[in-house]
Amino acid sequence: MSTIRKFFNFSGRINRRTYLVHSLLLTLLIIVVWVAAAALALQSDGFIFPIIWLALTLAVIVRNLSLLIRRFHDFNGSGLMVFAYIIGSGFLSGVATRIAPFLDTVVTLVMLCIPLLIPGTQGDNKYGPQPEKRIGM
Repeated sequence: MSTIRKFFNFSGRINRRTYLVHSLLLTLLIIVVWVAAAALALQSDGFIFPIIWLALTLAVIVRNLSLLIRRFHDFNGSGLMVFAYIIGSGFLSGVATRIAPFLDTVVTLVMLCIPLLIPGTQGDNKYGPQPEKRIGM
């Protein structure tokens, strides 16, 4: 399978370590590219920045969904559970904002940690074989 296809793969399972490493690397990549795109926007007429920003944002959303779905697959959760998780996270964050302005950040950080805290299913499950201990794609 080509690297690009692996990058946007929605089937199979990934372990917690792979999820964490790929999420952190993706976050670092986003920061670097957005800073570079912003610098380009300042140097040019500003037309290139929205195009780069939109392309990067769409790629990041798809990649994050890919990671999250495969992480949920590791503990026997379906892709539909991911969308419930995302909607629930947004709802809880919105409720927390009404209670206290800083509380939404706390809720968001806790919700981001949930896929890291739930252990994967031991052995094979309906989404595939148990992922290897090493960090993979």
